Amino acid sequence: MMHMIRHRVFVFLYAAMLLVSGCSTFNVRHLAPHPWSEQKITYQNMKFWNFEYMCSHEQNRYQITGNAHPCSDRLPVWGKWLSELQLTVYLCDPNGEVLASRTMRIPPGLFSRDRSIPFGFDVPDLLRVTSPVSVTFGYRMVLLPCWPSPKQKNYQKTKDVHVFFANQGALRQ
Repeated sequence: MMHMIRHRVFVFLYAAMLLVSGCSTFNVRHLAPHPWSEQKITYQNMKFWNFEYMCSHEQNRYQITGNAHPCSDRLPVWGKWLSELQLTVYLCDPNGEVLASRTMRIPPGLFSRDRSIPFGFDVPDLLRVTSPVSVTFGYRMVLLPCWPSPKQKNYQKTKDVHVFFANQGALRQ
């Protein structure tokens, strides 16, 4: 009897979780998306990165290529090691609801304020939307003063180590 009750509670909770997770969407309205513009250089200025890109729609896919430029005047001068960088492109509807996204991870390495990061995103055209598509970007970065020692398993918990973290991305609704 008790087993039957546990099973029903589990099934109910699982169904409720699926229902709630199925209703949530991501939104990028706060990232000021730009309308899709074919074969035209477009600029997206953000807090710590600026994006220069071109869009094309060919062979049932959306293509976004360009360069990400660090906003060196806003980043800490001690930041020399790029521990983590993820660049994300979002395709969204006019209300900012995310229709599709792709993320590119940049390998860790020395950080140069003058170096742009080239990117290319290929998004299959599975959207089948009737409204115009807009484009915006997001990023997640961790900047350190130097290459972390292999002995440091978690540099974020080490005393006297500077860590700069910046993130702009989609919000769950």
